[in-house]
Amino acid sequence: MSVKFLNAREISVSCAGVLLMVGSVSGCGSPKPGGQTVAVVNGEPITQAQLNAEAGDTANTRDKTKRQTALNAALDAIVARKIVAQAAREQGLEKDPGLQLELDKIKDLALIRRFLELNAKTGISAVSDTDINNFLSQNPQLAEARKIIDVQKLEFATPSDPSLMEKIKVAKTMAELQQVLEANGVKVTPSQSKLDTASMSPQLYKAIMTTAGGEPLMLIEGLNAQAVLLTQALDAPLSNEKSIQLAKDSLQEERMTKRIAQQIQSLRGAAKIEYGPGYSAPVKPKF
Repeated sequence: MSVKFLNAREISVSCAGVLLMVGSVSGCGSPKPGGQTVAVVNGEPITQAQLNAEAGDTANTRDKTKRQTALNAALDAIVARKIVAQAAREQGLEKDPGLQLELDKIKDLALIRRFLELNAKTGISAVSDTDINNFLSQNPQLAEARKIIDVQKLEFATPSDPSLMEKIKVAKTMAELQQVLEANGVKVTPSQSKLDTASMSPQLYKAIMTTAGGEPLMLIEGLNAQAVLLTQALDAPLSNEKSIQLAKDSLQEERMTKRIAQQIQSLRGAAKIEYGPGYSAPVKPKF
C-alpha cells in the first residue's frame, strides 16, 4: 500500500456648503450628542445606526440594564476604534497606497457577504425528515459512530514537481514521507490535532479511519497540503435529538454552499475576463 490522496474544499461641515450630518447640530459648530448622534469623538459623530450595528444581537434583551450595558460596551469599542483611526489619519496614513488596496478588498468582501446573505438561500429546498434520515444513514460519523480522534499531521506546500509526487506516493509511513519531503528541500511542519468526526464528510471520515494501520493520508487543497495519520479514536456518540439537528444544519449548509457555487459559476460565465500577457486562470495540478 502507498500514501492515499484526498482532494479537499468612512464629513466635512461648512456653513457655506452642504451640511451632511446625522444628529443635532447647533449652528456651524462641532456636532453634539443628541438625537441620532450617541457620541462625538474629537468632532466626529457616532450615530445610533453605527451603534446598533456594532452591538448586534448582544443588545437584543428586554432587560433594560443588560441592554444598556451591552450598548455602552459596543459604543466604547467604536470610540476606541475612532481614536486610533483619527491618529492614523493625522499621520497621513490614509494616503498610503497599500492601505487603499486593503480598503478596496474589505469593501469587496463586505459587498460579497451582503450579496450572499440576500441571494444564497433562494432556490434552496427545505430539509425534510426523509432527507435527514437518509443523511444520517450515509453519515454515521455524525451520530452513533461519532468519534473524537487524535491525528498526527505534516503540513507543507503542495509539491509541483511530478517526480517528487511519485516519491511521495510510495511512502508508507509518516517518517518515510517526512524524510522524502525534507530530502527534496520541502519545509515540513509537524503537529498534533484533536478532531470531531461529526464535522467531517463521510469520505474524509472513512479515509482517515483507514490510516490507523500506519499509512498516512495526504490532503491537498490548492497550494497547501498535509499528511494525516490517526493515532487514537474515542467513541463519542450523539443523542438522537442532537444528531437530527446536526444533520439538518449540515444539509442546509451543504445546499447553500452548492447554491453559492452555482451562482459564482454563473457570474463567471457571464463575465468578460481579459488577462494580460503571461496571465491566465489557474491550472489545477494533476496527481
